[in-house]
Amino acid sequence: MIKLQISEGKIFGKDQALIQIIQALINGVDPVQIDLNGEGPCCESNGIYALLDEICCTFNFPKKQIEIHTANFLESHSEYCIIKQHQNYELAAAMQASRQGINTKKIFDNNFLHFGHFIGHGNKSRLHLASYLWSNHSTQTLQSYHCDVHEPYHREFVGLEDLMFDASISQEQIKWAFDLLSHAPLKLESTVCYPIGPDQTFNITGYYSKFFLELVSLTFTSGCTFYIDEKIWRPVLMRTPFMVQGPAGLILNLQKMGFRTFDRWWDEGYSEDPADCQVAAMIDNIKRLSRLSTLELKSMYSDMSVVLDHNLHRLLELKETDFTKVFGQ
Repeated sequence: MIKLQISEGKIFGKDQALIQIIQALINGVDPVQIDLNGEGPCCESNGIYALLDEICCTFNFPKKQIEIHTANFLESHSEYCIIKQHQNYELAAAMQASRQGINTKKIFDNNFLHFGHFIGHGNKSRLHLASYLWSNHSTQTLQSYHCDVHEPYHREFVGLEDLMFDASISQEQIKWAFDLLSHAPLKLESTVCYPIGPDQTFNITGYYSKFFLELVSLTFTSGCTFYIDEKIWRPVLMRTPFMVQGPAGLILNLQKMGFRTFDRWWDEGYSEDPADCQVAAMIDNIKRLSRLSTLELKSMYSDMSVVLDHNLHRLLELKETDFTKVFGQ
């Protein structure tokens, strides 16, 4: 099994992966199994197919000999064999946290905040949203942003260069990003081990009583993918409404899985936009919600209680086979 480490738009250790795949094909390994580490990037938009096409074309290897193991339930290819496997350990961690007993009650006091936003490693989209919140809604947002430009683990994930080369990003937004990175890392816990594993991802649930809405930034936002992990399970478990920065169609696909979302209270049309357009549309929603008082947030939260209860129930009854039933193998 050859493991590929993928971040948004990047294949880490690409040269080493090339050598491993070519060696396996030369040695007649059939199938050559490529594991995406339990994650679900879009293989097309993240350059995985381009990498494999180059190998097969250059050395005349049959594409049918290559098998890709992914957690993206929308992945498909006419020649490469696609094996879809849900990342069930994060789901199991959510259910374990529920069994241990978690307090999901919100405390609507004078210190209550509008937003929560929690980031481990960065990327372009996460940096865009996080720096906007940092510069415009810092007093209304509980935010962690672990990206530390001085640490080797985080350097590959900063996303600043990608943001700077995006023609749609203003100079003001670039300044916000520099400002955030100069203050990062922002941590809620004093000690965190990287990468953040399933045994740590629910450690911050104690903070959920302090804010109304979680702004979720998924790992992969480009291309065609439906891949969810603790970043969705956590607000669902904590009866917290959410807005998701993710791949186009994510909200619709959550609904197909039996979850309800929040189009009664804000515009969810942003979820149909391409990844590069989503943050601007989400910011429109953020600006409107930021003007609401704590009393108004409390009333809105009460109004959506049926949706929050439904989602929690759906999460706790969810089975790995449900993904296959909805999206197929």
